[in-house]
Amino acid sequence: MQGQWPRQTSFEIYQASVDGPVGSSMVVQVNRQIWNWVLTGWQNYWDPNQILPVRDGDELQFAWNFAATAGPYTPSGGANVRPVVTLYLRAEKGQQ
Repeated sequence: MQGQWPRQTSFEIYQASVDGPVGSSMVVQVNRQIWNWVLTGWQNYWDPNQILPVRDGDELQFAWNFAATAGPYTPSGGANVRPVVTLYLRAEKGQQ
């Protein structure tokens, strides 16, 4: 199959996987407005009942805070202190 993906202009984030430095906390911002504080930025759960709608042009930011003395490791065994966020998206209900 060739061609382009259909252009979606809105999504729902229904799940997120976060792997950050142990001992970190983070804030999630949507369009530079705080959407969620996460005290355990390395171990958390995104409630799929609290979906986050994302529209064309929206900006998501995940900002971490951790002590300089925190070890350079992650729960998944990574040696890099850079956090990784994986988002699971779906089209909003009623959208094609």
